[in-house]
Amino acid sequence: MKLGCVRQMCISALLLLLVTMASCRGCASRKIDEGKTGQYEDALAPLFVDAPVSFCRKNPVQPKRGKVQILIDSSGSLIGFQHTIAPLANWIKNSFSGLRESMIDPVASSVCQFDQNKGISNCTDFNQPLGPYRPSGDTNLHDAFRASRDNDLTFILTDGVAATGSRGSGDCAGGVDAACVARAMKDAMHAQSLEGDDVDRGLWIFPVVAQYDGTFFTEQPISPTAFQPNETIRRIRSDSDVGAQVGIQNPHVSADGNLVFQYRGPRMILLIVIARWADLGRAAVQSLWERAEFLGIRRIDQMRAYSSGLATLLPIEVYPGFLNPVRWQKLAERDSRGTIDVVLKPVLDKSSITIQCPKSAQGEGDFSLTSSPLNEGQVAGCVPIRLLPAINLRLRPVRDEDATDLSKFVKDYGQQKGSYSDLALHLACTPELARPCNSNPIVTQWTGYMNYEAAANCLASPECHSPSLSLIKDLSTSNASIEPHRIFGLTDTVRVFFQDISDDKRSIVLGTLDVCTNQ
Repeated sequence: MKLGCVRQMCISALLLLLVTMASCRGCASRKIDEGKTGQYEDALAPLFVDAPVSFCRKNPVQPKRGKVQILIDSSGSLIGFQHTIAPLANWIKNSFSGLRESMIDPVASSVCQFDQNKGISNCTDFNQPLGPYRPSGDTNLHDAFRASRDNDLTFILTDGVAATGSRGSGDCAGGVDAACVARAMKDAMHAQSLEGDDVDRGLWIFPVVAQYDGTFFTEQPISPTAFQPNETIRRIRSDSDVGAQVGIQNPHVSADGNLVFQYRGPRMILLIVIARWADLGRAAVQSLWERAEFLGIRRIDQMRAYSSGLATLLPIEVYPGFLNPVRWQKLAERDSRGTIDVVLKPVLDKSSITIQCPKSAQGEGDFSLTSSPLNEGQVAGCVPIRLLPAINLRLRPVRDEDATDLSKFVKDYGQQKGSYSDLALHLACTPELARPCNSNPIVTQWTGYMNYEAAANCLASPECHSPSLSLIKDLSTSNASIEPHRIFGLTDTVRVFFQDISDDKRSIVLGTLDVCTNQ
């Protein structure tokens, strides 16, 4: 891959330029533009991170003080999960014990249920047994999200994000649908603490698969004669390894005119984690992942691996998004013209590239800058997390006034093979420009900017195949009568949420790189 080419007046250089331009077609690269300081100015095209990112927990010197709650959806659509809720609540409590005093010092802890009829009610302390669980009524998931604003760590167990029933309250008065739940998610992420200070809130989901046995509400006006249970059973078996453990009986129309039937088989339930501080939320996700199999909850990589009991897929970070810092270790020359000498000095927190050429000479070349993860080889205390937000990457000078000088040394840059940590650089040396390493280097930052709008567009497009966002599509359904095992409206809810927060400016500095000369 050639990145950026310099036009020469001589014929030989012109031929070289044409060859290079031909090889550049379609490559993802950007020049360092002078005076461009916006979030996406001078940034590469949005990157969807294909592989899960490993988060490794580090306990703070001083644990945070805060309130913790578990909110359990007790609406009628969970009636077939009555024997599932207790072990899931125990999973959360057991995992939270691994955070107590190391990550958070709880000033209060509660376990509550929520539905439209009773609101948020039937609350007990973490140390007390779970109250009677008798699901009934419509859901009020939006209220559960809003209740997270007054707590520092919230765990929500629910069977979906687009709710059942037509009753609601507030801006969900017309019915608790995907749009109103997405607004509640946005409000929860943008909430400030009671003290009014800015916070770093985050939201994660665990897709959990469990056996359902009870009444299933399709929320669709379908007559029993038009319903084809054999096709529904075929769909379920194609998505999981449950064999004959699927049954549909007594399809009929309920009082509201919608199809209802008795369903026995696998079904998704979401464990949602909301934290006032993102590092606390990821630590909670890590503890849940670590304790899962010890408590009889299998860890699987896709729903097709599910056969029975309880199982969880990889956790998914919906907001804000993160990447691990970069540790650059090797610089390799791929091609050069003229005379140019480039040396990488790798260090843990800040590397430097020295660019040099003889006096009265010029040179340029293409180089590969490769890295290794900072947590390479670490297993204990780590969890693989899938990321939903797209990320724009930018190599930017820390000081805007250095942009002109930087553009003379770094003519072009881009990602290598879709990696966020490996760079392709087109470098040049300029004898008349001195930026001594020991006194006046150009300090640059490799920065990632979360692009929520690109994620929303990907969810809306059948042509976009980001692995993590494709998983959301696979777990979601808009036709519950045919796919009762999936989450109704999950794709729409996440898509609207990303649209609503598209103006959020969240970024992370992944690495610092000095560009300098020996002069």
